Amino acid sequence: MINQLISAEGRRYPRGTSKHIEEVLQFSTVNNNVPNFVANELEYGDGWVVLPTGGGEVPTEYLWSIREEVLSNLAEFGLSPLKPLGIADRVLWDRIVGTVLFEKLDFDAFEAFDFDVWTYLTVHLFWDFPNWRFPGKTFTFSETAVSEDDPASDLENVKRPRDRVEGGLRNVLFRSWLRVYVLGPDFVVGTDIDFAGEDILDNLFGRPTISRNHQFSQAIMQTLYRNAPKKISGRHFIFREFMKAIRRRTATVNFTAIGTGLEVELDKLWLASKKLVDERKNQNQN
Repeated sequence: MINQLISAEGRRYPRGTSKHIEEVLQFSTVNNNVPNFVANELEYGDGWVVLPTGGGEVPTEYLWSIREEVLSNLAEFGLSPLKPLGIADRVLWDRIVGTVLFEKLDFDAFEAFDFDVWTYLTVHLFWDFPNWRFPGKTFTFSETAVSEDDPASDLENVKRPRDRVEGGLRNVLFRSWLRVYVLGPDFVVGTDIDFAGEDILDNLFGRPTISRNHQFSQAIMQTLYRNAPKKISGRHFIFREFMKAIRRRTATVNFTAIGTGLEVELDKLWLASKKLVDERKNQNQN
């Protein structure tokens, strides 16, 4: 999302590589055991990472304390790695994990959006979180393998579990942190953020020119919440057209300068997008 050239001396967090992601994917059972590839109090993992230089690296002990705080906060609400998550639990899980990471990871912007950092955090510190949050998946290193339990699964479904481990928009940690970072802790806590669905959030967060403007991003999500709070069929198609309309208008309109008229303007774009989707649907039926 943010492209900057950074000197090695400017880094504080280690970065993971894809070379040994297979190890954590194979360690697929959620349990309280500590596998041998995690970071401990004495060193950063076991050499499978790119270490920061310059003496400013974050101590592993501090990173480990973040894991303990996340687990402690989840436990306060009765959430534990050995307990399956219900639908409401998943929303709560995302909020708690995202809020703690947002508050405790003292990121500079360039490291926050360095996906290799999130690979490291997931593999070496939160190794059990992908299967905890997304259980029952086929965690495989291969992008062409098909689950033996689900022979009909398509390539995208096979690849997605790895996306939860490897750094990216769907990484189990990054997705939770990003919601809080862009939308703000108050928005995430005060709203059922899961009403949006992951595809819609990906559509928002995957547009850097928009998601960097946190106030505008919150206004967009409030527009969705006003006009379509329920997960009705085809709603993501409307949101996709809505985002296209916004991007077209940003060439001539400064949305953040509209002030009190922003809500009205966004509602107009939403209704126009919905009308376009409805017309296409009717044409296809005819």
